[in-house]
Amino acid sequence: QNRQDRYDITVNRDERRTAFTEENGLNRLVAAILEVPMNSDEYDEYNIMKQLIAVYEHNWGHFKVQVSAPTNEATAKALLKQFRTYRRKLTFPTTIYNSGQIEDVPVFCRPDELVLFITPEVEASIDVDALAVLFNMQKAEIQQRIIVLDEFPIAGAQALLTTDDYFMCKDTEYETTSIYNPKTLGQNYFLHHWGVYSISPFVPAILFTTANGTSIPTVT
Repeated sequence: QNRQDRYDITVNRDERRTAFTEENGLNRLVAAILEVPMNSDEYDEYNIMKQLIAVYEHNWGHFKVQVSAPTNEATAKALLKQFRTYRRKLTFPTTIYNSGQIEDVPVFCRPDELVLFITPEVEASIDVDALAVLFNMQKAEIQQRIIVLDEFPIAGAQALLTTDDYFMCKDTEYETTSIYNPKTLGQNYFLHHWGVYSISPFVPAILFTTANGTSIPTVT
């Protein structure tokens, strides 16, 4: 267990009631205030999950495919072609695309298990520069689940193709408790979120990046 976060907020209904002439207005304001710790928790969890990508890279290293950042029709189509190529390659058992330290465990995955993480810039370029100019879009469309990240925690990363078992995260405690403070007439709320946040080196993970790619030994 490597997360134990707490989010505190206080609501004073009696103080705020004087600002409203009808009960529903107060209830809407209180509901909005109580969303603040939940939004903070979700924002923290989002950043924790992104940081796990950097943890994988630091501890094991992704299999890397060198690409150009998509900025026009040619580069967008080239990146789209790489996505489709490696989507098919991952259906064959191999040790190449999982962690370099897991050398004796061949893995493969079904297409419905694949997840593609991309940035807004990559998504926009593929949609506008590649798919919008194609006549037969069905052949070119990305055929796996897509999740858009605001950015990758790895310099040069454009996309990450992996499976839905890449993240190994479980909540161990998620609870909101409250206590009334008679001195201030305020209700103190506490959101507790505990969990286990990890990442699996046993599943294939291909990082498309502008940095150098991973060299594959030639079979002779």
